[in-house]
Amino acid sequence: DVQPDWGWIADINYRHSPSGELDIGPLASFRLQNYWPGFMKNHGVTTCLGGQQRGNGPYFGDILRMPRGWPTYNSNRMISSCIEYKMPLLYPDLEVGKLIYLRRIKTALFFDHAWLEENLTNNGKTNGTIQRRLTSAGVDITFDSNLLRFYTPVNIGFRTSYLPEISDIRLEFIFSVDFRSF
Repeated sequence: DVQPDWGWIADINYRHSPSGELDIGPLASFRLQNYWPGFMKNHGVTTCLGGQQRGNGPYFGDILRMPRGWPTYNSNRMISSCIEYKMPLLYPDLEVGKLIYLRRIKTALFFDHAWLEENLTNNGKTNGTIQRRLTSAGVDITFDSNLLRFYTPVNIGFRTSYLPEISDIRLEFIFSVDFRSF
């Protein structure tokens, strides 16, 4: 109910600028994502693995996501992985006047890891490369709801991420609208 019991996604991308004066360099990536059943009914595990390689020139944006809680870096190469356990916490079916209808409260526990390589620059010139390993672990708590009696469901919540490389805890707001529900 929170995600498919079984499934997989294989995504291969190649981006480049067509011939002309503006050459922003190529970007190639792959991503594998698997869905597995959890330990109880309506629970699920998601695993993912991906890699991307960027050519010379100004850059396309990353296709792979950074570990949750970390800012985006302009990396030349990146390898990322994640594991996430999702489960419902409560089905309140609570209506607060005409403002909000709260259908479900769910949580996700996650661990993300990425290795990336980026250019060291000084005055616009590349002087070498630096490698980074980034990890994050945390929890998402989200609320499946409908706002103002609209049919389209809204997912609102927050994410807490621990970033061990810098011993920091980050708090993020989560908001999404599912327009595919019609």
